[in-house]
Amino acid sequence: MTREEHADYVRWLKSLPRRKDHFRMPCPECSATRSNPKDPSFSVHITREGGWAKCFHCDFAIAWNEDEMWKREQKQQDRERQKQQKDASQHRNTSQHHDTASQQRNTSQHHDAASQHR
Repeated sequence: MTREEHADYVRWLKSLPRRKDHFRMPCPECSATRSNPKDPSFSVHITREGGWAKCFHCDFAIAWNEDEMWKREQKQQDRERQKQQKDASQHRNTSQHHDTASQQRNTSQHHDAASQHR
């Protein structure tokens, strides 16, 4: 997200009419693509120091102060990196299993062919 997009979201969130410092609403990022676009999956928290908002469906998040936003982005990147590593590890294990099974089949076929020629 660019600085301009971030600033636009912050201005928009601050301008929302509200009665409480915490409220939920449809997510500005994913509600248009959801089966129930009115689902209030976007949780907004406003404090004197700033605030933050997060969608519990698509994980879109935004914060008012830069430190909080940076921490949230780092956590999200860490989660994505861990998921990619886990997926890659599972893929390697599956590939190794398939390679081993193929080698066993080839060895078995070779032995069967050799025993037929005897």
